[in-house]
Amino acid sequence: MELLKEITRIVGEAAGLLRDLVDDPSIGRITGVGASGDTTRKADTVVEEFIISELRRTGIRLCIVT
Repeated sequence: MELLKEITRIVGEAAGLLRDLVDDPSIGRITGVGASGDTTRKADTVVEEFIISELRRTGIRLCIVT
């Protein structure tokens, strides 16, 4: 249950972060291409890094696959 609470909090904060960045003209810039050919945009990278950082701070043992 603790993990679910933390994930809920983190996702809410990540959504807020993305809302704050919506007017940044570079947020849609392509920053990479995944193995399947999908493009990675700055927004993807910023939010992913935030979520991973927050999950690590919880101290809950996790295996994160991105």
